Amino acid sequence: SFNSIGNMGAFWTATEYDASNAKNRYLNNINAQINSGRYNKTLGFSVRCLFDTKPPLVIGQDYQGGKVAYIFVSGNPGYVPGQVHGLIAAVADQSTGILWYNGSDTTTGATATVLGTGFANSNKIIASQAGTPVTYAAGLARAYTGGGYTDWYLPSKDELHKLYLNKEAIGGFLGNAYWSASEQGASTVWYEAFASGMQGTGYKSSLI
Repeated sequence: SFNSIGNMGAFWTATEYDASNAKNRYLNNINAQINSGRYNKTLGFSVRCLFDTKPPLVIGQDYQGGKVAYIFVSGNPGYVPGQVHGLIAAVADQSTGILWYNGSDTTTGATATVLGTGFANSNKIIASQAGTPVTYAAGLARAYTGGGYTDWYLPSKDELHKLYLNKEAIGGFLGNAYWSASEQGASTVWYEAFASGMQGTGYKSSLI
C-alpha cells in the first residue's frame, strides 16, 4: 500500500536498515522539518532518482597528468555527441631543442594532419626510425609518462595548431617553434612557430 499520500512527502533512500526495513526521508506537513526514519520495505513511498555529474572540463584545467588543451566540437574528427573528447597537453616542454629524425631521412608514412592522427603518426615514426626513442621528437613524446599515463604522443599538424590557439590558457610553452608528427616529405616535416602561429616545413635534421 502507499503511505502518507496527502499527508507528508516520504521518499525511499538506497540505504537498508535491516532485513525487513529501509531508511527513508520525509517532509513534515506540520512544520518545515525534514525527518528521517526506517520503515518496512513493503510500504509504498515516493522515489526521486539521481545520477552523478561532474563540472564540464575547461581549457587550461589540470586533467590526467596535463592540461586540457582542446575539446572537440561538432565537425571535428573524433567528436561524439553527448561525450567529451579532446586533447591534453603536457604541463611543460620535454626538450629545449631536439631533432625530428633519428639520424637518417626515411619516409615514415606519418603524413596525416587532422585531429586524432598524432598518436598513430608518432608510432609510425618510431617504427621507421627505431634507435633510442628519446633522441628524437616522436620517441621523446611517446616515452613521456606524466601523471602515470603512457599514451602521450607528438601532435599532428592540426593538433599542434589547436595547442597554439590555446597556448595562453594552457601555459608552459617556452620554445619558439614546435615539431608536429606530420611528415611532409622524405626530409621535411610540418612545424609551428608559437610566436606567430605560422605553420611551415623544416628539415628533419633541424633542432627545434
